[in-house]
Amino acid sequence: MIQKFCTQQRFAFQLALLALVLLSGSRPGHAQTSGAGTISGTITYASHSVIAGASVTVSNTDTGSTHAYITNGDGIYVAPFIQPGHYRVEATGTGFGKVSASNLTLLVGQTLSIDLTLSVQGASSTVEVTSETPLLDTERTEVSQAVDQAVIQNLPVNGRNWSDFVLLTPNVVQDGGSGLVSFHGISGLYNQNYVDGANNNQMLFSEARGRSSGAPFVYSLDAIKEFQAEASNYSAEFGQAAGGQVNAITRNGTNDLHGDLFYYLRYPSMNALDPISKWSALFNHGNPFLLTQPVHQQQEFGGSVGGPIIRDKLFYFLTSDNFRRTGRALYYETNPVSLNPTGTYNGNADNSTAKTFGSIITPNQCPTSNGQVGGPGLITPAQCTAGINFLLGLQGAPRRFAKETLIFPRVDYQLNTKNLIYANFNFANFDQSYGYASNPTFSNTSPSTNAPTSYHERFLVAHWTSTLTNTAVNDVRFQWGRDLETAGAYASGPSVALGAETYGMNLALPRIAEPDEHRYQFTDVFDKVIGRHTLKIGGDVNLVHEVMINLFQGGGVYGYSGNVTQEFQNWILDAFAGQPGDTDPFAGSHYNTFVQTVDAINTVKNAGADDFWMKMYDGFAEDNWKVTQKLTVNLGVRYDFQLTPNPAKPNTSTALAAKYNSTIKNVTDRIQPRVGFAWNPYSGTVVRGGYGMFSGLNQGSTYYAMRVENGIYQINYNFAGCNASCTSNNAPALKFPDVPFLPAGPSLSNALFPTGGAAPVVTNISG
Repeated sequence: MIQKFCTQQRFAFQLALLALVLLSGSRPGHAQTSGAGTISGTITYASHSVIAGASVTVSNTDTGSTHAYITNGDGIYVAPFIQPGHYRVEATGTGFGKVSASNLTLLVGQTLSIDLTLSVQGASSTVEVTSETPLLDTERTEVSQAVDQAVIQNLPVNGRNWSDFVLLTPNVVQDGGSGLVSFHGISGLYNQNYVDGANNNQMLFSEARGRSSGAPFVYSLDAIKEFQAEASNYSAEFGQAAGGQVNAITRNGTNDLHGDLFYYLRYPSMNALDPISKWSALFNHGNPFLLTQPVHQQQEFGGSVGGPIIRDKLFYFLTSDNFRRTGRALYYETNPVSLNPTGTYNGNADNSTAKTFGSIITPNQCPTSNGQVGGPGLITPAQCTAGINFLLGLQGAPRRFAKETLIFPRVDYQLNTKNLIYANFNFANFDQSYGYASNPTFSNTSPSTNAPTSYHERFLVAHWTSTLTNTAVNDVRFQWGRDLETAGAYASGPSVALGAETYGMNLALPRIAEPDEHRYQFTDVFDKVIGRHTLKIGGDVNLVHEVMINLFQGGGVYGYSGNVTQEFQNWILDAFAGQPGDTDPFAGSHYNTFVQTVDAINTVKNAGADDFWMKMYDGFAEDNWKVTQKLTVNLGVRYDFQLTPNPAKPNTSTALAAKYNSTIKNVTDRIQPRVGFAWNPYSGTVVRGGYGMFSGLNQGSTYYAMRVENGIYQINYNFAGCNASCTSNNAPALKFPDVPFLPAGPSLSNALFPTGGAAPVVTNISG
C-alpha cells in the first residue's frame, strides 16, 4: 500500500524539477540529518559586512575533537554530519581578533545557527551562548520534537523501552493496544525508525525490530542518547514512510570517564491490585487468581561505562541491560464444567427443555441414545468422566518466565580533524515461556495453545564522516543486521476448537522463523555549500534477505458447531471413536469442519518456508535556502524503488489467477517532491508550512502471502463433518482426531486426548 498526499503526477514532476534546479537566494539553511546534527552561521564584522576566508573551528568539548572550516564568499560556514553533544565555535580572520561561542548544545537532527561578529586585530571577545534550547526554532521547516538525554535518563518508564517516549511528542498517539504508535492518525505500520542513521525497521511486518508485541526492548535505554520524532514535512533524506520518522542516536564515550549501575524491582507487595479485578474476585464470584499479581517479580539490572582510550582521539562506550520476569498466566472456563451432575440433558441449569442455550457440561449432558438424562449411554460412564476430567485439566495457571540479555559496545575514532569513524554492535536475546500469547488471562482456551518465544537481535552499524574540502563533507554508513524471531509449540496438532475449550497446537504455530531477516544497508550522503545554498544529495541501498518458515494451519484444525453443550456431546462421542464402550456408529464424524494446509514444495521440517530477497534503492537531492533573515525554504525530491522477486510456483489454474499471481508488480513511480518553509514575521512567532509526497514500503508479509499462500505452493484440504445429524450418506471420510497429512511441529505423540480416548494418526486421506 502506498499513501500519497498528492496524486497529480505532472505537478509532482514539475515540482521535483524545480527543487533540483532552483539555486539562487541568500544565506543557506540546512535540513535535518539522520543520526547527526549541523552547526552553521555567518561571520561578519562590526559594519555587518560578511567576511570571506574567515577560519572557523567547531570543537566538541566532550571529546576534544575539532573541525576546521573556511567561510565562503558570502561569509558562510556549515559544519554538517557532526555528532550531537556540547560544542564551542571559534572564528578569526586576517586582521581580526578571535571570537568564540561556548556552552552550545546540539541535538540530533538539529541545525544550530551560530552567527559571530569579529572585531579588529588586537581586540578579543567571547560570546557566551547558553545551552538552553530556545522555545522557538525559527529555521526548522519540519514538524518535529527532540527528546534529549535528560528526559530519557530521568523519566520513569516500565520496561525500559526508550521508544515509549515517542508518545510524549506532539501529533503521536497509540495505534491500538499492541504498542504501535500513529503519527497524524496514519497506521503505525507506515512509520520509519532509524538508529545512528541505520534502518531499524523489520521488513516482514513493517514494525521496529523486536516488534511491539515482542521483546521489551531491542536497544538499551542506557544506549540511546537522544532522538527526534518527525511528524511531517521532513527532509527528503528521510523516506520509506507515510507516517512519522524516529531518528535516534546512541551514546558515545568522551574524555571523562563516566558510568552508572541500576537495579529496579517490581514485587507484588509493592504494587496495588487492579481494582476491577479485585472487586470481581471478592464480590462477583470471580476467579481467586485475580487476587494475585500477574507479574510476581520483575527485575531490571545492568550498567554502562564510557571514557577515553586515547584522550581526544579514541573512545569507548559499553552497556549491559538485563530483564527478568516471573508470573503466571491464568487459563479459566467461563461455562460450568463439573463432575457433579447438574441441569437437563440439553444443558440448562433451570431445567428448561430448550435446546438453544445449553451451557453446562456435567455427567447429565453426556450423550445417550434417547436424549434423556439416565438414558442408554452412547459412551460408558468412565468415558464420560474421563472426557470431563480432560476438559477440567486444560484449565490452570502455568508459570511464565521471561529473560532478556543485551550488550552494546561502541567505539569512536577521531582519525584526524577531517575524519571521524565509529562503529557499534547491538546483541540482544529475549526468551519467554508462554510468550506467543502474552495476555495475563485467557478464557475458554488452554495453555497448550500457547508457545515459548525467542527474539535474537544482532546489529552492526559503522559510520565514516569525512571533510573533503572547506565546503564539502561526505557521510558513509553501513549496517549488517539479523532479526530472528521464533515460536515453538507445547503440543502437537490437531487444534480442536469447542465452545468450552480450545486445545492443541495453535493454528499459527510453530514459527521456525518469523522472520529470519538479514539486512545489508549502504548509505552515502554528500553535503556541499555552493554560493548561497547548501546542496545535499545521497542514496541508500537496503538489501533484505527474508526467510519465513511458518505454515498456517499446518497442524490441522477441527471445529465444532452448536451451543456449548451440543459441541461437548458431539466432541466426546468423537473423542472415544473406535474405543470399546463408544457405541455410536458415526463416532469420529460429528465435527463441523476440518482444514489442514500442506506445503507442496518443502519438507515437513521446513513446512511453510519461503526464501527471497527484497531490494530497496533510493536517492534524493535537496536544496536548503534561507531566503531572508526571516524566511527559510527547503526544497527536495526523493525517489524510492522496491524490488521483490516473482513467485517460484505461481497459481496459473485460471487466466485470472495467472494474471495476478505470476508476477509481483514493483512500484516504479515513487517520485516524492518536498517543499517546506519557516517564516518568522516578528519575534516570538514562527509560521511553518509544507507540501510533500510520502510513500511507505510494502511489508514483506504481503509478498510472502502472494508468493506461497496461493493454493499451489501451499494447499488447503477441507473436510465437512456431519455434526449431530450423521447418516451413511454424509459421514466424512476423515475421522476425528486423525489428520490426513503429517503435521508441522511436534510429533503426534505429543497430541492431547482424554484418558482412554482415540489418539490421532495420519490417515493419508486427501478428500
